[in-house]
Amino acid sequence: MNWIEIINGFENSEEKSFEFYNSVNSETILKFHRTFSFDLPNELKDLLNQTNGIGELLKINNKPSPIHIGFLIYQLEEIIEVNLNMRNNLDFQDLYMPFDCLFFISNAGNGDLFGYRVLNNKIKWNEIYCWNHETDERVMVANNLYDFLNRWIKGEIKV
Repeated sequence: MNWIEIINGFENSEEKSFEFYNSVNSETILKFHRTFSFDLPNELKDLLNQTNGIGELLKINNKPSPIHIGFLIYQLEEIIEVNLNMRNNLDFQDLYMPFDCLFFISNAGNGDLFGYRVLNNKIKWNEIYCWNHETDERVMVANNLYDFLNRWIKGEIKV
């Protein structure tokens, strides 16, 4: 599956575009494996081997080039950092259910996060969940990474 062609083929607004990066390096993959005891889902591994994350760009009328506004999918370094922060933040222990059952890969830009469900220290299924930072609700929003990216870009996933 060519993720870059797929992302560029999704229906998108004229104001937004995407930025792709070199594939994830072996040092970062090693860091992931030293940090977490489960494997990345194959679909995410495949995407990261093609582009280490997907940046979102916004075209503004007076600017000659688009500006970076965030990530559609985090780079693996950011995935590691976000998940460690969510799992180890002591303040969160009194506010939210534990985060070891979710593995975050993206955010909604409002504090909500998207990720895979982790059960028995494994990501067994490809469904993508949204964690609501205000209610601590965790809801499945897509059947897999392809479905998530397609529906999020089209604005079909509401948070």
